[in-house]
Amino acid sequence: MKNINYQIQRIAEKYKNQENNSELKEDLQSLILQLENNEVLLSSGVNTIGALASESLLQLNYSKVLDGQFIKTGFSNYDNEFGGLLKGETLVIGGRPGMGKTQLIVNLATNISSQGKACGIISLELSSLQISNRFICHISKLNPCDFSEGKIEKQNMNNLDNAVNKLNTLPIFIFAQKTNSLASIIERCNELVSENRVEVIFIDYIQLIGLFNPENNYETELAQATIELKKMAKDLNIVLVVASQLSRQVNDRPLESKRPQLSDLGESGVIE
Repeated sequence: MKNINYQIQRIAEKYKNQENNSELKEDLQSLILQLENNEVLLSSGVNTIGALASESLLQLNYSKVLDGQFIKTGFSNYDNEFGGLLKGETLVIGGRPGMGKTQLIVNLATNISSQGKACGIISLELSSLQISNRFICHISKLNPCDFSEGKIEKQNMNNLDNAVNKLNTLPIFIFAQKTNSLASIIERCNELVSENRVEVIFIDYIQLIGLFNPENNYETELAQATIELKKMAKDLNIVLVVASQLSRQVNDRPLESKRPQLSDLGESGVIE
């Protein structure tokens, strides 16, 4: 226990000093191994209260080390409540068509990439150019309809130039998938991580993932895709943000009851 506490203090000090070297990586790997071994011992039978209390303290200290695994969203209410986005987790953005799921992805990717953290966007609906235009309008504060129709006043041209210049500095990688198979999406995610060091990947949206086993019904296929994507996020140690359609039941409710619920996530209960 003393050795583990010493390692935690050593790692925390290196994070504090913003050191980035091979020793830090080795310390983390060693600590993770000891934590796993300690967990096995605690789960193997009856434990004393002292051992359990020590484990609680260890987890508290270890959570401080994990602070480096959190990525701020730029939305202060969310960051204050949850600490940000935790690497290895999967989040779902649910909404009816036209409610702003894609725009929220654009806003998140802008905020996160502005911190120097690379983001990938895999769009199964919009083209790469359409996604790019969303970013331009978001940063330049131009009306998307006016932009798409070419109704741009002269005084707004500087805003457009500044938006393009800013976007040239952001590590955002956009792919409009020509094939929507789960295998191709997972392959693309692996490429984004290995080649571009992407830390956050957005998929827009999950119901457009194609069937890969014709013998299964759509709900079964979507459930399997959800499970595979969640596993991939853990294996790659990235944040995965997936957009999802909500069921039409939201539209049928009275105005005061239209706040979405988990059960409104469309097609598959596994998404919940």
